[in-house]
Amino acid sequence: MKKAGATIYKIQGAANSEHSIAEEEKVAFAELINRTLGDDPFLSSRLPMDPNSDELFEQCADGIIFAKLVNMVDSEAVDERALNMKKTKKLSKFQAIENCNLAINAAKSIGCQITNIGATDLIDGRPHLVLGIAWQIIKATLLCQISLT
Repeated sequence: MKKAGATIYKIQGAANSEHSIAEEEKVAFAELINRTLGDDPFLSSRLPMDPNSDELFEQCADGIIFAKLVNMVDSEAVDERALNMKKTKKLSKFQAIENCNLAINAAKSIGCQITNIGATDLIDGRPHLVLGIAWQIIKATLLCQISLT
C-alpha cells in the first residue's frame, strides 16, 4: 500500500489485529541512531546499521541501543555497568530480557508512554512495537537538545 510516496507495510498481530509500519520511519530511525550513537566505541561492531534492511529490529533486540539512547536524555537513567554487554558473543535470552527491562523502565522514567510492551516484544523484534518505543525515545532525545534560553 502506498500513500503520498510512503511505503506502508501491514503486519498481522495477535487476535487478528493488524498493525502498519512505514518503511520511511524505519529508515529515518536507523539513520538517526547511526548518527547519534555512531561514535560509541562499544557499538562499533553494530553501527552503522543498514537503514534499508530490518537490522534496526535485530540490533535493538537486546536493549542496549535503547538504553544508550535514553542515557542521552538523562545520563543517570541507566547505569551502564548494570547492562549486560558483550562485544563479540550474543547475549543469552535472560541477559537480553534484563537489558530490555532496564531500557523500558528508563524510557518510562524520561516520560515515554509504554503500555503492554515487554522485553520479549523487543527481543522478538515486533516492528510496530520497536518503532513505537524508538519514536518516543528519539523524540525525547531531540527535545532535550532544545534550549529556550
